[in-house]
Amino acid sequence: KLNKLIKEVTNNLNELNFSSAIVELYHFTWGDFADKYIERSKKESNKDDVLLYILQILLKLWHPFAPFVTEVIWKNFSSNLIMVEEWPIKFNVKSKYKIQDFDLINEIVSSMNSLRVTAEIKPNEIIKVHATGLQDFINENIKIIETDAKVKFVINKGNDWIYVDVPSMFLYADVDKSEIEKKNKKQDRKSTRLNSSHTDISRMPSSA
Repeated sequence: KLNKLIKEVTNNLNELNFSSAIVELYHFTWGDFADKYIERSKKESNKDDVLLYILQILLKLWHPFAPFVTEVIWKNFSSNLIMVEEWPIKFNVKSKYKIQDFDLINEIVSSMNSLRVTAEIKPNEIIKVHATGLQDFINENIKIIETDAKVKFVINKGNDWIYVDVPSMFLYADVDKSEIEKKNKKQDRKSTRLNSSHTDISRMPSSA
């Protein structure tokens, strides 16, 4: 995914599509590096070198848009100026994982986090889940999914389990429906009150 970012930012700069380059950088820096890679490294050891490498690449890619900030941060890693460093190029990496796999893992984690908020489940509480579809993907990535999403895959599901909206698979979670229903009813009542409080402008008397 970092290779893809390097290619897209480089192409956008060559074509003077500066806004597109910034959008790509923002989404990767915030959505992938900060939100996922750093958080995941807290649960896995020996990731500091990888994170440092990605950070240095990001600083070089950001430098044309934020020269002063990136230069200050770069001083922590090198005595050379970042402006004279070589521009990042695609690197060879051997991995059994695909970008789509990471995206789907993140979809599962994000959906389970949303479910926790809705059902008011504690962040560290393990939720039992059952999945059908993409079984090979689940088997290959079960450890990282269970760790990141705080879930435990089981063979059979209960009749009253909640369906979790995840692309390309059917995922069900052992979650108390009553909490979700209560929260939905509370939200409906709030929406009703807000709608009823709106003034109907068409019925207001016109000014003389």
